[in-house]
Amino acid sequence: YLVSTPPELVRLHIQLERKARGGEATVECFDQQGLERTDVTVCCLDAPGLLSRLLGVIYALDLSIHGLRASTTHTVRPVALDVFTLSFAGKPIPSASAQAFARSVKDVIAGEKSVEFVLESHKKDPHRRQEVFSHRFLPGSPGILEVQAATGRGMAYRFSRLIAEHGWNIEAARVGQWAGRATAAIYITGPG
Repeated sequence: YLVSTPPELVRLHIQLERKARGGEATVECFDQQGLERTDVTVCCLDAPGLLSRLLGVIYALDLSIHGLRASTTHTVRPVALDVFTLSFAGKPIPSASAQAFARSVKDVIAGEKSVEFVLESHKKDPHRRQEVFSHRFLPGSPGILEVQAATGRGMAYRFSRLIAEHGWNIEAARVGQWAGRATAAIYITGPG
């Protein structure tokens, strides 16, 4: 994290973490105009299945994931700091869509809406399974699940949901697209 994150962004993340410890969830959007992407930072208290719910909102709103760096601090009150690189129809997320995304994320984090409700309200099947993929598991603490699938929306949500259903914890994750394939490296631990 420290090697790949500019100092000014580290300072911002520290501020967001302090807000999260105070119970305030933050969703920040930063357009990368030259790259036609939007970086979205979500910082809040961590909870079981949180990453899966965030990925469900992304899937519901038809946003494309170009990258994901998810991490959790290991303290008395763990804080999730997840940075998503997203686009909508190959462009940065329009302002109104970014605001709708932020509202939906905060509603899901607060428990005011379920991710299943958000998905169904956007005509997505929240229970659909990932059908075609390859994977490799590297045991350890944490274990690393490497996944490859055809590009398309929903893969990251479906795998994170499956992991959460087993009661496993996602400690960190990296998701991206490489050589025409969706790839993920998901660092997981068992219950507790």
